[in-house]
Amino acid sequence: GLAGLGALDSLELNNTAITGDINALSEVNALTQLRLANTAITGNITVFSDMLQLTELYAPGTMVSGDIAALSGLTQLNSVSLSQTMVS
Repeated sequence: GLAGLGALDSLELNNTAITGDINALSEVNALTQLRLANTAITGNITVFSDMLQLTELYAPGTMVSGDIAALSGLTQLNSVSLSQTMVS
């Protein structure tokens, strides 16, 4: 798992061959920037709701899904890109 990365504040995996469910990121809740564009990740965006320090979420061209309302409690969030996903 990613438990050892709990203090990580920035993760950029754009255009990589990474696959899997974004639930694996649930233990990395100190993130301020998360960039996963054009990867084969899947899962529901509710996992991001506990990332209270998140300021940037960039995940276009992924297979993430869910209701955008899941992000409503992220008061620090100032940049979101979820185009070409299954988020509604």
